[in-house]
Amino acid sequence: MKRAVLLVMFLMLFTLAYAQAPPPPPATPLLPSEGGGTSDSSEIDLENASVETGASVDTSQQSVEQQVAEQEQQQFEEEKEEIKEQAARQKESSNFWIIFVVIVSVLAVSAGAFFFWRAKKKNNVQQGLQTLNPQNTQPQQAQINPQVLQLKNYIMQNLKQGFSREQIVSVLLQSGYSQQMIDEAFKYV
Repeated sequence: MKRAVLLVMFLMLFTLAYAQAPPPPPATPLLPSEGGGTSDSSEIDLENASVETGASVDTSQQSVEQQVAEQEQQQFEEEKEEIKEQAARQKESSNFWIIFVVIVSVLAVSAGAFFFWRAKKKNNVQQGLQTLNPQNTQPQQAQINPQVLQLKNYIMQNLKQGFSREQIVSVLLQSGYSQQMIDEAFKYV
């Protein structure tokens, strides 16, 4: 029984150790398409920017830098949200496996306890049947004292002829048999 409990505990620990779902792959950064830019309409095409004066170049360059910074910030926020979603999915998957392992472990322990109880009950029933077996209720004739065996036969003959127990006992006592030997002979009748 102790071995079975230790085996079940080992299996539970082993299952818990390897039941964790593997972590999701790291998020890939958003890369621009191979055509030289993205299809996003908010990105500015620097080649077509007009350059009229030195001051307008500075302001347009600052606005372009500002737009690029805003776009990078937006991409960063999107990646951050995607990572949060992946973490939530991983946690849900991990919780599922933990619950699954616990349920399987409980079922395994319950099945083991049931079979142990059933085997023990079956063994108890077999022992009970052996004690109730009619062959076991009376000692075997080979173990009976020969004088007690003669008394038993004498008692059975007289009971068949209609004599009462008291009549038979009184005759045997008068013949010199002890009360203990008479009682032992009546056990086998």
